Amino acid sequence: MPNFQTWRRRVTFLRSEEGSVRPLIGELGFIRDKPRWGFSFRRGLFEVPQADFEQIAHAMRANAERIRASGTAQPALGRHLEG
Repeated sequence: MPNFQTWRRRVTFLRSEEGSVRPLIGELGFIRDKPRWGFSFRRGLFEVPQADFEQIAHAMRANAERIRASGTAQPALGRHLEG
């Protein structure tokens, strides 16, 4: 039997609203293939550059000051982006 160990990441969920990803596609650096932008989100867990995260958070009306002050845990948005 393989030695399986779960992997978890500490996150701080920020209060946010649903937002649309379409207006952000051209600006987000982690989306390399803009016409096929949905493939970027098919990876299970991936790092989003801070600047991209702040753009997404702004589109979702999350508190940007809380993002910067989160410190020890990685910030995560409590809702999702819609296509």
